[in-house]
Amino acid sequence: MKPSEIYALTPREYYILMHAQQERKFDQYDDMASSAMMIGKVRSAKKSIKQSDLFKRPKSTEEDGDISQEAIEKQRNASEWLSNFNIS
Repeated sequence: MKPSEIYALTPREYYILMHAQQERKFDQYDDMASSAMMIGKVRSAKKSIKQSDLFKRPKSTEEDGDISQEAIEKQRNASEWLSNFNIS
């Protein structure tokens, strides 16, 4: 962004922009930490480790559908449980 575009932002827009950048940086740190853990696991292993032992990509979208159905069911159960409470 050009300086004039930054100066034209409202305080709320600037805050959102900075917060998003901070979250991107945290995501990057999280990825690096995961990589370090995988490297450490490989280096300290007594037997040989394959890449698939560390990370397996889902093979199809059907598996993702099952996960999302589980998440929907958990959300539904949580909503039913919360509906038991009377908050006024």
